[in-house]
Amino acid sequence: MPRKDRAEAFVPTIGFNKKGRRSVLDIEVCPIATPVLNVGLKKSRENVLADISAFKRGATLLLRESTDRVNSDDGSFFQNNNSILPLLTNHVRENLSFEGSCPEIFLIDAYCGSGLFSITCSEGFKEVIGVEVSADSVKYAKLNAKANKVQNARFILGRAEKIFEEIQFPSEQTAMIIDPPRKGCDEAFLNQLLDFSPRRIIYVSCNVHTQARDLAYITRHDKGNGYMIDSIRGFDLFVCHRCIHMTDQ
Repeated sequence: MPRKDRAEAFVPTIGFNKKGRRSVLDIEVCPIATPVLNVGLKKSRENVLADISAFKRGATLLLRESTDRVNSDDGSFFQNNNSILPLLTNHVRENLSFEGSCPEIFLIDAYCGSGLFSITCSEGFKEVIGVEVSADSVKYAKLNAKANKVQNARFILGRAEKIFEEIQFPSEQTAMIIDPPRKGCDEAFLNQLLDFSPRRIIYVSCNVHTQARDLAYITRHDKGNGYMIDSIRGFDLFVCHRCIHMTDQ
């Protein structure tokens, strides 16, 4: 077959990398993708096949589900299921405050990553501080705050275990979000948390075992702060996976 005819007969594989291999598995419909992504995938496949000469071998097809943009470091974890993520961030935001004479006007986001909760929960607070151990994540958090026009949030580089050395918020007017890695919180951090005693704590976790351990420590070693669990909510961000995200307050 002439080279020109071989090129015209070539139909590329469009999909995802095979597990443990560099080759691409052709995917027409992804069972765990949101409907809008599958619609976009179908249209992108049609566009590529209609004008294959305009695409280079190994080209990336970028599908956007919404106009909201949050950038993060390639090596960092991010909750990327947009069908569930707004429900999670809305739930956290709606439960950050108590009704009372001394409202929460400051917010601390420990383990803030690229600023997901700091940014989505910033409205209504006088000042928000996100703390993250990764310099790259802090860089992205600052960029994300600027991109989303959030002006009351700032981000500092440092370990969560030393978070209260640099933050001087009045504890009785401070709410706190804890979203640690799967290993949970270190005991040093939990002791500082109890000493600081923020008015409200929201604990987000992808590991119910370490979350339960940390909550038991907080309630068992409570230094007269009166911490108790108001509610527990599960969010299945990773379909077909045994991991779910839990929020406690």
